Amino acid sequence: MAVSDDERETLHVILDALLNARESLERVNVDALSKGQAFYKAWSEPRRDLTLNGSRFLRRVIGQQLHNAELSQIFRDLPDSVGPDNENLASLANALRSFLPLFEPTANNRHTETFVGQMIDDFMGIYWGDAPRFFVELPKRPGQHKRPFRFDRLRLKALDWEKFLAAAGLPAFERQSMVATAYRTQWDAIRKWAKPIEENWGIISWPLTPDQAADARVRYRDDPAKISAEIDRDGREYWAEKSNQT
Repeated sequence: MAVSDDERETLHVILDALLNARESLERVNVDALSKGQAFYKAWSEPRRDLTLNGSRFLRRVIGQQLHNAELSQIFRDLPDSVGPDNENLASLANALRSFLPLFEPTANNRHTETFVGQMIDDFMGIYWGDAPRFFVELPKRPGQHKRPFRFDRLRLKALDWEKFLAAAGLPAFERQSMVATAYRTQWDAIRKWAKPIEENWGIISWPLTPDQAADARVRYRDDPAKISAEIDRDGREYWAEKSNQT
């Protein structure tokens, strides 16, 4: 499909907005920001939004037909998990190569080796019969979970759901009871998960932004049963992982 004059003009306007946002971010003195919500609002959130909007812009530049054709190698051609023949790893590696520049940082105008490149090499190695190198399982401490990062990410969802329900307008007892029931864990124990998760991985359950809070209110108002089902699903996933830790 040919690029119309209107589309070309729209893309130029979006590009100008992206460059203006980048200019504003580059003026931020990150070292002078206090940690916590101020750091998030002045640096982390707008930086994330710029990257997200830049990705959307790139997708529009590529065009829907070409973008869908490339991305389909990841989302359409691959099954839910890697099969014993590893055939899908080659498709995944080839699809990731198309998006590699989005992940590659530059230093002194030279591309530096990144984890995405190593991931691609490992996928192709496994496809051709190599033992994993990048994805090799690290030794665990006695008593440590088999997948500690995944386990804590599932725990973090419980904390995020409580914030979501708070934004939706549910009283504390009701929302905490919903999460505790789904995760089969007392809320007093769940709320204590936040500190070790931050200490272990530097991951924080951030308060919702005004837009996210508004979205939470609409989603819960429109279909509370669906939200409850999603919380229950995450609780079951947490317990499946917890039961598979030995």
